[in-house]
Amino acid sequence: MFSFVIIQVKPLLEQALKLPPDSLTKEVILFPILIQLIVDYQVTTDQLAWDGQNESATPEEKIAAVSAQAGAFALLLQQIEANVTAQKNYVIQPLSQDYDYDDGMKEKKKKRNERERKKDRKERVFVVSSGPRFTGLYCAHAS
Repeated sequence: MFSFVIIQVKPLLEQALKLPPDSLTKEVILFPILIQLIVDYQVTTDQLAWDGQNESATPEEKIAAVSAQAGAFALLLQQIEANVTAQKNYVIQPLSQDYDYDDGMKEKKKKRNERERKKDRKERVFVVSSGPRFTGLYCAHAS
């Protein structure tokens, strides 16, 4: 025996974002972006919600305000990802239940071990000269 439960997310999301009922039904592009920001990046609905300063605002104006805030968050995440990947070659990953935090630590330990190995391989420099003139520079790695 089993059962199905259907939870309608759009009406609850509209209520949390302070939007009029059925205002997200025609927003095919905005709805997945909002869900991704809320679920994957854990942006709170208070940060995305319509501020409610203008009570006489039309539903289109309210949706435009929420869309602008969602776009600002998406742009911010893209800029952060670009900066981080350019500097350290890391990738921002959305939080998920199956994310293995030990993988990141293994990668850090691996990089640290590589740096330590490079430090351990000391270079010995030999300067060869014949009289007062410099003739060459030779490097030998100690094993």
